[in-house]
Amino acid sequence: AQTRAVRDGDHYVINGAKIWTSLGSHAKYMILLARTNPNEKRYAGLSYFLIPMQTPGIRTQPIRKLTGEYGFTQTFFEDARVPAECLMGREGEGWAIAMKTLTFERGAAGGQAGGLNRMSVTIDAVVALARRSRREGQPALQDPFVRDQLVRFMIEAQGDRLCTSRGRVPALCSERPLAIPLSNKLRVTEQARRMFQFALSLQGANAARWVGDAAAVDGGKWQRAYFNAFSATIGGGPSQIQANIVGERVRGLPKD
Repeated sequence: AQTRAVRDGDHYVINGAKIWTSLGSHAKYMILLARTNPNEKRYAGLSYFLIPMQTPGIRTQPIRKLTGEYGFTQTFFEDARVPAECLMGREGEGWAIAMKTLTFERGAAGGQAGGLNRMSVTIDAVVALARRSRREGQPALQDPFVRDQLVRFMIEAQGDRLCTSRGRVPALCSERPLAIPLSNKLRVTEQARRMFQFALSLQGANAARWVGDAAAVDGGKWQRAYFNAFSATIGGGPSQIQANIVGERVRGLPKD
């Protein structure tokens, strides 16, 4: 971490930058990992702060996504003074607290900053789209391949709901308590990406249209959802990293 936080009496003075701050232009507070001990390397010496965004010396630069939306920002700190009580835990404990925070983030169902929430487009909506779409003059839903894919998505969606319900009962997760929270993010975000890609395939050439095009199916929401689905597979840890974490911490596989 290049961002530094130096203790000065009852405050910390912060200098540096953080990228990919979710909804940074709208948030009242942000999470920041900053280096408080420059003599430590890697994860040691990092501290976890909850910082008011209106603090003098903090400014944000919106980041434009593929969808044209500005859901993330790069945040800059220039001699920003924050109260010492903004420190969560003790100095040097930042990495452990951040990993605990990420466990909750990765286990949460949700969407992407500045984009279409994953849960706002359900498998039922994809089925309805298949009923309206045409293939060789017939409703796409009559195509056995389309029905097969829809059933697969339905099974996965039901599995997600059951896993979420099971995760709320500690007695059912005693052997591997982190299995569901750690795997949920990987499973759900990749499923959403595939589902939106399939929804676009139902539209044929119209899949190339974008939001604002009068001929775009459903106003282009499927195209926007598809592009936003990629950010969900990256935020909170890319799918590849998530797969490694599940393998190591849940399955007990070696790191090499």
